[in-house]
Amino acid sequence: MFPRRLAHVNRVLTNRLMRPVACVLPPLAVIEHRGRRTGRAYRTPVFAFRRGEEIIVVLSYGTQSDWPRNLVAARGGGVIRLGRRGSLDGLQIVPVADAGPLSPLGRFSCRFATHAMIGKVGRAGEPFR
Repeated sequence: MFPRRLAHVNRVLTNRLMRPVACVLPPLAVIEHRGRRTGRAYRTPVFAFRRGEEIIVVLSYGTQSDWPRNLVAARGGGVIRLGRRGSLDGLQIVPVADAGPLSPLGRFSCRFATHAMIGKVGRAGEPFR
């Protein structure tokens, strides 16, 4: 897991630079969510890996980051991956060891995290690709 100070730098600087390319450049994706208290819309770039109709997002800064807490509180949100937008629901936060099979890049990314978020991704009843 990365230090919280790095999370602040990412939120202020790196996320702003990554948002435009994270929507189209795998293994990145953009998670769309609303603030728990403010209701403000946020777009957070993340590492996300597809497995069938599921998407696995590495929680590099742990479970106490704002965006996973916002998604859990709202029981879902949105995701943009490979230029396509989908809904994100059925969320579970699990230890990385319980995340199941991942691609080699997914396994490498999970080496730096203790937890991952798994959710069903869909678009108007279709599986998200």
